[in-house]
Amino acid sequence: MRPPVNLGKKYREEKGLKGGVIRLVFIMALAMPEGFSPTAGGAEYPAWMKINAEKGIVTVDREDAESVFYNDLPVEEADKWADKIQHQGLGVYTSTTNYAAWRRIPSTFVFCKQDKTAITPELADFMIQTARKEQRDAFDVVETCEDAGHCVMTSHPA
Repeated sequence: MRPPVNLGKKYREEKGLKGGVIRLVFIMALAMPEGFSPTAGGAEYPAWMKINAEKGIVTVDREDAESVFYNDLPVEEADKWADKIQHQGLGVYTSTTNYAAWRRIPSTFVFCKQDKTAITPELADFMIQTARKEQRDAFDVVETCEDAGHCVMTSHPA
């Protein structure tokens, strides 16, 4: 499967096309260069990720979702969101990056200091700095949320 490429507004305008993506927002997400695979080299999945290789999905138990994704919410609110959590395709973790859109489209990285996923503050900083070594203007905007967890859009919606 090939990634959707050439969707940036600048590229589309150059081709006489309308529309296009004007900015990407990475919220404590993997932002890696081409050739990266999250599980290459024998990396292990966190215990809270339940792998179903037969179905090709990853699930997260309700209790783990509350403590990992919604740790910065009141219990009642965390319960509400944990009830809605869906599975994710395993390919996100087993495939190799073949297109790093942050190279071509202006990007923001939202740095959540209370994130409890495998994306630690140290890893987030490493990804940002590595991208900037490869491309000086990579992640030209970095927003830091000191008291926000992984799902900052639920705990800090404004």
